[in-house]
Order: sequence, then structure tokens, then C-alpha cells
Amino acid sequence: MSQLKGFLRHILKLVVLFRSHEFRITAFDIIRPTNALRTQISPLTLYLDWRHRQIERQDLGFYQTHPVLYDIAETFYGKIDRISLVVSSLESSLGAEGHVAEFGVYRGHTAASIKRTLDKHGSGKELYLFDSFTGMPDISHPLDGDWEKGDLASEVEHVQQLFEGQSRVNIVQGFFSDTLKEYEGLRFSFCHVDADLYTSIKECIDFILPRLSEGGAIVFDDYGFRDCAGAKQAIEEALGAGCPSFIPLPTGQAIYISRPWNHQSTSQNSETYSRTPVSG
Repeated sequence: MSQLKGFLRHILKLVVLFRSHEFRITAFDIIRPTNALRTQISPLTLYLDWRHRQIERQDLGFYQTHPVLYDIAETFYGKIDRISLVVSSLESSLGAEGHVAEFGVYRGHTAASIKRTLDKHGSGKELYLFDSFTGMPDISHPLDGDWEKGDLASEVEHVQQLFEGQSRVNIVQGFFSDTLKEYEGLRFSFCHVDADLYTSIKECIDFILPRLSEGGAIVFDDYGFRDCAGAKQAIEEALGAGCPSFIPLPTGQAIYISRPWNHQSTSQNSETYSRTPVSG
């Protein structure tokens, strides 16, 4: 009997349910008390507690009864975690000069919380939502091979309906290469970039950085995901992984905060960006 138990234990340890670089969960971990899963200081316990508090603190439970976005928890697991950090970063940058923008809107899950947060704080900032709504453009960079043209397409009418009757929301349809040049006069206090591809992320960074006010922030959605290697490459080329105001997060995101000392760090990895005030 003991030999059989030992054999079963060995088999269960070989069945890996989850694996990261330095962490894994096996079938054996599921059926026994283990520090990896059940103690108060396990990484999973701490993360889930943080997640619960963020949802409560930021009233993100509204998604459960939302007539359009109710499927976020089941269909887009993990998205609400990332949205909570977008909201936190947005709140911390509200005092900076400029408007708010999202690049890559899809169905509007994050945009809905951004707008709710602006309204909650009585902000008069305009919200700009940039997306092709026809999916991804041509795939041209070798690191973007996990994607195909047209992936993540959504209907612009869906987002228009989502914000129907709401003021200070500007939905800009089209590829970044076509639309951003029409908004060069804007200045930003906060931007959320969820564009997945090397080329798209680079276009966004080149557009945002000279228009980002001191104290403003950019949240990149795709920095840490393995199928978005191109996005990570574009971000690190422009900002530098060693920039003191560039913060990778365990959610796969990364945050960049505009500070006076950033200029030298970023210029070592990209072109020199002007900080001349821009109207808007």
C-alpha cells in the first residue's frame, strides 16, 4: 500500500497544472496543504486578497450587472485585475495637465472604468478612444508572429452604444498611422496602451511621449505577455527597462511615470523628445 501511495504521489507531481519560470503547481499540490497554495503568505493567497480588495475599493463589481460588459469575469479572466491598476494609475495622475486616452479599445471594458473614474472625481478631462475596430493591421515585425491581421476586431457601434449620451468621450476609428496625426495638438495626463503589436506600440509611444505632461502616466497592457514579445521590445527600446520611472507589474502590465529625470534615460534608448507645451 505504501509503495502504491508513493507511486501515485510521484505521478501526481509529474502532472504540472501551472508553470512559470521559478514557480509551478502540480496535481499533488492541489490535494495536500502546501506553502505554494494555502498559507497566508503564499503568493496566490496574497494576490487573490489584493484582487478582492481592489474590486471592492474601486467598485469594479459593477461589471457583474452591466448589460454589455457582464462577461468580463468569465470570458476575460485577469482583465479586471489589470483594469484595477489602470484605475489606480489614472487616479494618481489626475492632477497632471492634459486629457486621457486609450489606444486599443476593443469592446470598451477598460474604457468604461476610465470614464467612471473621471466622472467619480468630477474631472473635466476629455477621454479619447483610439482603435481601428477592424482588428490588427498587417503583421510586419517578426516578434508579432502570434497574431494575424484582423485579430481582435470589434464593432465600433458596440462602443458607441456603451457611451451613448455621455459627454467628453471621443471615439476615433481608424489605424493609428492614419488617425493620430489629426490629434497632434493634444496633451495627455494619462494614457492606456493596449495595442499588442511592435509597430502599433511604437506608433503610440512616438505619439504620446512628447505630449505627456510631467506627473502623467502611461499604462502598457501587453508588456509581460509571452505572445506580445513585439510589444515588450518596442516599450524597452523607447523607455529602457532600467528607467527609474518604468515599473513592470505582476499582472503583465508596465507603468511609465513622466518625471523630470526621465528625459536622459529615455533619450538613451530612443530619440530625444521635446517637452515643449502642447495645446489641449
